[in-house]
Amino acid sequence: MTAGGAIVTVGSVAYKKGIAPMTVYSSAKAAVRYSIKGWAAELIGKGIRVTNFGPGVADTPILDSQHKTKEESNAMRDMYIKMTPIGRLGRAEEMASAIFYLASDESSFTTGIDLVADGGLSEF
Repeated sequence: MTAGGAIVTVGSVAYKKGIAPMTVYSSAKAAVRYSIKGWAAELIGKGIRVTNFGPGVADTPILDSQHKTKEESNAMRDMYIKMTPIGRLGRAEEMASAIFYLASDESSFTTGIDLVADGGLSEF
């Protein structure tokens, strides 16, 4: 009898591009991303799917909390928007929808993959 279920790790698109001065962060996210391949292979016989979600920069309160002043925060937002080919930051709802998809039965034929939602940041 198989157990079934889904494991969704949440990484970052930082593993796809080396981001100075965040080498350790990028490396840690790469480890998460590539660990799912092994976990997916190990758990498939138990009916457990393993996937990774790679978010880009999202417009959430944590984005502003990283800066001391509103001016710094606005400058960082503008920089991220310019870096993102789609021309805006992601929304929390978009990130949640992607994770929900990976965890749901809608993705029952999906395992060992990385779903990236980053507005093209890591691709162009």
